[in-house]
Amino acid sequence: QAAVDDQTMLVVATGVSQAPNDKEQVLPMLATLQTQAAVLGPIEALVADTSYCSEKNVEACEALGITPYYCRGPGKSPSGLAAAAYRA
Repeated sequence: QAAVDDQTMLVVATGVSQAPNDKEQVLPMLATLQTQAAVLGPIEALVADTSYCSEKNVEACEALGITPYYCRGPGKSPSGLAAAAYRA
């Protein structure tokens, strides 16, 4: 997994895991980014594909003041709070 600054396109954080599901990678990456906030500045948004989308991840982003954006993928879209993270 990697976090990239959208202005400079530089990789600012990385992570490796044995987890079989991308949804489980958001919280560890948010924690990594929070430890670097003094250097990186505030994290304003998360942009990720649909495999990272879950209500738990949306809530975690919003609790930190981060706006989550998820790409719509093929198949059924999530409902509830997670569905609101699919923004144009």
